[in-house]
Amino acid sequence: MGTNWSAKIYLPANISETEIVQCLNLVFTDYINVFSLWEPRAFISRFNAASVGVVLDVPDLFQSIWQAAIEIKQQTGGAFNPFCFDEISNRGFNPSVEMQLDTAASYVGNPFPLGQGVIAKTDCPQIDLNAIAKGAAVDAMSNELRRLGCVSFLVEIGGEFSAQGLKEDGQPWWVDIETPIPAGILHRVALSGFSVATSGNTHKQNLRRNDINLGHILLTEHSVDAFKSVSVLHPHCMYADAWATALYASPETAVERANSHELAVIFQFPSGEISYSEMLKRHFVN
Repeated sequence: MGTNWSAKIYLPANISETEIVQCLNLVFTDYINVFSLWEPRAFISRFNAASVGVVLDVPDLFQSIWQAAIEIKQQTGGAFNPFCFDEISNRGFNPSVEMQLDTAASYVGNPFPLGQGVIAKTDCPQIDLNAIAKGAAVDAMSNELRRLGCVSFLVEIGGEFSAQGLKEDGQPWWVDIETPIPAGILHRVALSGFSVATSGNTHKQNLRRNDINLGHILLTEHSVDAFKSVSVLHPHCMYADAWATALYASPETAVERANSHELAVIFQFPSGEISYSEMLKRHFVN
């Protein structure tokens, strides 16, 4: 999905590093085959490119993550927006869609009939789940390691982290959250049993249009690019990933929404100012 993964693992006695890598690569292949906008044969790409009326089989993996995406879309008043493919593509951050599928059947009904196994293309906007699928893949990576008997590890995909257990010296898995300005405050978080995801435009080149910088995160209507970054800590990386994007995209309500949903969040501003959610403040260690 346009990025790389890494892992630090204390291996069980009965499994080799090669076996671990093989199993994890199978997990990543599943996610790429469903969610990668850069793979024309991935399910999401085939759906986006399909003509109206085409019916496609829906992978179970897509259905479970789509359900979470719609849940967060509703909870954030649309700040988390899985229908943002066209605008993000116009800004140059998504691949263009050129492939068209032959019409296979005519189907009238719910365009996303979760649990029914098929999906019919309507004239709904094209979909983009980059803001949740990467975090979900981190969770899948962790689940696979647990299945293999690993009890202590740190895993990462594109800057989203999850960890379990302690290191050999009894310390938790520490992760430093990047400071977007020189000499900014360093935030070091213990991730044993937790995940952290960060959203922002620090590493994505902005497109300038009508004297306005447009990043790869689609802001809610009338919002300005107020944050430098938003980092969310959550037991599940999928939710940390999606909420980080949603809060970044809706700065006017982000702090209030983080508090109402009891999310642990670090808000970093271009000025160097930092704000924390109430949940995060309760877990501070100086």
